[in-house]
Parts: sequence; structure tokens; C-alpha cells
Amino acid sequence: MLQKLQGEGRFLDTQFSELEEKSKFNIEAERVMRFAAAALLGITYFIFNEQLWFFPWFMGFAFFGAGISGVCPMLMSIKYLGFR
Repeated sequence: MLQKLQGEGRFLDTQFSELEEKSKFNIEAERVMRFAAAALLGITYFIFNEQLWFFPWFMGFAFFGAGISGVCPMLMSIKYLGFR
């Protein structure tokens, strides 16, 4: 079953291979995603501490689900924007 799930992840990688050739920016998409996640967590922790207390939990569960399934909508959208 695990191999079947990993095979679906490879399908998504081949889908974005055309986008990697036409990348507008010379920065890796995973690095941009890490920076965006750190910025969002920092903003919610330091500025909106009491109003958005649930946001870090939401992001944690979203990244956990993306790690299990191999599909990350945030990474897909960053690659669509033109990062490699």
C-alpha cells in the first residue's frame, strides 16, 4: 500500500517537470514554502497571539497530512507561480 501511495507522488512530480523548465525564479519552491511557513507562524505567534491561537495547529496538521499523502497544495501553488 505504501508503494502505491509513493507512486502517486511520482505522478505529481512528472506533472510539474514542465513547470521546472519554465521557472521564472531561481529559488527552490521548498525553500520558499519553508520561509512562508516560518513567516506565517512567526506573525501569528508574535503579533496575533490571542486572536489566531488555532492557526499554528492548523498548519501543523496540514503539513502532517501533506507528509503522509505526498500532496501539498501550498507547494503546488508555489511551483505554479514560477519557482523551481
